[in-house]
Amino acid sequence: MRKPFGLLSVMFLSAFAIAQIAQTNIPQIQHVIVIVQENRTIDNLFGGDSALAAAGAHLQATGSCHGTSITLSPFRLDACFDNSHSHTSWESAWDNTVVGGGAMDGDCDVHAGLESGITPTCASQVSGLTCPPSGSQTYCTGYTYVTTTADSTGHVLVQPYYDMAAKWGYANYMFQTNQGPSFPAHQFLFSGTSAPTPPKSPYYKWFAADNNGGNGNGCIASAGSVVQEVNPNNGNLSPGYTPSVPPPYDTAGFPCYDHRTLSDVLDGSTISWKYYANGSTDDQVPFDSLWTAPNAIEHICLPNFDDPNTCQGPDFTTTPKVVNDLQIIADLGATPSASGSSCNLPAVSWVIPDGNWSDHPGKQGHDGGPSWVSAIV
Repeated sequence: MRKPFGLLSVMFLSAFAIAQIAQTNIPQIQHVIVIVQENRTIDNLFGGDSALAAAGAHLQATGSCHGTSITLSPFRLDACFDNSHSHTSWESAWDNTVVGGGAMDGDCDVHAGLESGITPTCASQVSGLTCPPSGSQTYCTGYTYVTTTADSTGHVLVQPYYDMAAKWGYANYMFQTNQGPSFPAHQFLFSGTSAPTPPKSPYYKWFAADNNGGNGNGCIASAGSVVQEVNPNNGNLSPGYTPSVPPPYDTAGFPCYDHRTLSDVLDGSTISWKYYANGSTDDQVPFDSLWTAPNAIEHICLPNFDDPNTCQGPDFTTTPKVVNDLQIIADLGATPSASGSSCNLPAVSWVIPDGNWSDHPGKQGHDGGPSWVSAIV
């Protein structure tokens, strides 16, 4: 289940529209909010919406496993499994074994990780999602859609998404560009690319393929961290770009990039922005998550390579634009009695939830994504 960032990218392009509107003094748009969720396709989220399908939405009821048709099965939103979404898994699902590649029928070869701690229970829940002999995996968990069965409170968890699609619209003829997992995907949403360097410079045709193999992320990752990149000459993965940073961080594949981003475009037009990030990860360095795209851009992060590594750029410190994700609620003015709460929403916002409010599958009980999105709306 790869990420449906196409829907968000359409809104994302409005950042450029805002810049143009500011120049022509046509004040139609005041705010653009890009809310990022994880690891779902349009068919997976909307496959249970019969009304949307009847209205002409292009939703698939079946998938293919190397020519064998598989009817999509309903499954709970807080799935106990998480399909691998590494670059190599993307290649397996895309299926380059046919002439020309791109058969799009190899998801049955992608490993499904079952939730640790409840694996026997999880295995029993997915036991009906078996792959045909043509697939190399036991469970075909990628061939599912989110059920419309009401929860214990009588609510259909994905109903807010259905309501938004019915009232405003959605884009389902969209495909993400990055061909892999979260780190490159968030770089695309912030920069329009996951390449480490700007156009026409060395390595500008190389693209980040996977998440970091070490601790932390971006310019504040641990020494020796490597993000594999797609070699444009042969399509293979290797550590490509070596950033010009102090040793021992100046190694091939260290994920500290430097090129213009959409935030630079906004700054150049004096348009306000914030990146509402999901805070810290395992080593408690602020904003070192792979979902925090600005930490991988050297001129924004301005990393301090003394221990501990932190972003020292003004967007992180003196005039913070990279802030905690919960600040979005206060900046929307939704909690007027809370300390520090005000209507302080910038013109452009990237909003990235933590794991509790993400649609990222893999852990039962984490099903608050639709509630989080609808609360912001």
